[in-house]
Amino acid sequence: MTIPDGHAVTIAHGDYRLDNLFFDEARTVTALDWQLTTKSVGGYDFAYFVSQSISAADRRQYLNDLVQTYLATLADAGITYPEDQFWLDVRRTLLFCLAYPVQAMALDLTDPRAAELVREMAHRASSAITEMGALELVPR
Repeated sequence: MTIPDGHAVTIAHGDYRLDNLFFDEARTVTALDWQLTTKSVGGYDFAYFVSQSISAADRRQYLNDLVQTYLATLADAGITYPEDQFWLDVRRTLLFCLAYPVQAMALDLTDPRAAELVREMAHRASSAITEMGALELVPR
């Protein structure tokens, strides 16, 4: 997760998932639970969200819309984030996000709810890695 030399750095929430997001009638999003905040690349929270917070089926259905909304929102705020750099950052982060289901394996997996959580996290992360071509970044 080293930030490449010369790369723009931003503050990442670190746990950007639906459980930590609140939406109002005006579609304003408020994020809570900032205990994992870190400096990172801009695509970190996006990659975490699409690989940890929504089902693989929803990710497949809404990914293009989410990407366009994310980049357009940044552009509206005067922030330039080239799409090729965004995708490289997302794909790099997806590889790291596999650590979350591995860490969750420390839960009591005799509890059916915990076991299902770990299975779902592993499926979301691994399918995102595969489907978005993140394995192409792993040196051979």
